[in-house]
Amino acid sequence: MTYIKLNSCTEQDIYDYLIEVDSLLMPPLSSKENFNIKEYAKKIYDNAITFEAYGGNILVGLIAAYFHKEEENFVFITSVSVKKEFHTQGIAFRLLHQCILKAEIEDYKEINLIVHKDNCKAISLYKKFGFEIIEEYYNSGIAMQKKLNILEY
Repeated sequence: MTYIKLNSCTEQDIYDYLIEVDSLLMPPLSSKENFNIKEYAKKIYDNAITFEAYGGNILVGLIAAYFHKEEENFVFITSVSVKKEFHTQGIAFRLLHQCILKAEIEDYKEINLIVHKDNCKAISLYKKFGFEIIEEYYNSGIAMQKKLNILEY
């Protein structure tokens, strides 16, 4: 049984989790030139909203998203991952659903993300939620976007 929490991780929890799932990511964070996972964990902790899935008291899935409310009024999902032994349990689906709901409730205009072009399972998941491919990003990624319904009174 897994359950979802919002922003309950410590910086160390995020770092430990990213190290553990690094080999599952496309591409692995550790393969990026001059990329420091410790600094990335700090950036997520300081600036992102985290949507966390727990199995017992163990972090098993994580979405980190930057909610930019100023002029742009958009959300950028910087990280989506689930530990391998928890794949196929709908955890990424539930986390993404919670992220989208928060963005809609808070009247954001859109959600953006970048995904590796070969990550077919992730692309399929994003498309189920209405994300569309908007452009190729670098050589190995694609940018996707979901426009949100904003109610105007």
